[in-house]
Amino acid sequence: MAEAWRGELRIRPGVVAFAGQIGAAAPHVHAAVQVYRCEQGAVRVTGEDGASVTAPVVVIPAGASHRVAVAEGVVGSTVFLDPSSSWAPERGDWERSVRGWADERRTSYAEATLRRLDRHPPAPGFGARIEQWVRDRLPERVQVGELAEALAVSEATLRRRARADLGLSVQAYTRWVRLLLALEQIAAGASITDAATAAGFADGSHATRACREMFGLSPSEAIAGLQLEG
Repeated sequence: MAEAWRGELRIRPGVVAFAGQIGAAAPHVHAAVQVYRCEQGAVRVTGEDGASVTAPVVVIPAGASHRVAVAEGVVGSTVFLDPSSSWAPERGDWERSVRGWADERRTSYAEATLRRLDRHPPAPGFGARIEQWVRDRLPERVQVGELAEALAVSEATLRRRARADLGLSVQAYTRWVRLLLALEQIAAGASITDAATAAGFADGSHATRACREMFGLSPSEAIAGLQLEG
């Protein structure tokens, strides 16, 4: 049986932070840079091509398909960061190789990022502007044209900037934002159906599929055993 996630979860603009027992995750792709730092044990991360790395510290680029395996009793932290924020690592060749996700530079970056997490938030980037607009609009459907108008750019420019700054399509990033909102509401006691509707998903099944695709877990698996911090 796969190890479950158990610990404290904090969600704030540009950052999702978890601390506690780290669990496994089926293949998925998330719209954020993810940093793992294990205080006890290590995570085994396997990429889409089957290559894998086992290490106590791993940095996974946004948009990279991967799965996570752990032994019993792995304890530590993991943080999801807006890939356009001031804390996101520079993009480069390291993203293409799973082994590069745990190299010396990525380890140093992860240690520095987690040390300053409680001192001050990262400076918001392009993704934060998209996130705020999506949150303000929900539960209405996200229209790329309306988002571009709100950000005072053309649709073509919006799509280019999303790819350049976030490494993702506009649709993928806005779905990530909606999923985070749904998880916040589920953790606060809402049903999956109510949380999905409030976050702009068609129904609970739609939100569940999105959660599995982006976290490798169902909403109930993602939230079970977690305490949401204010």
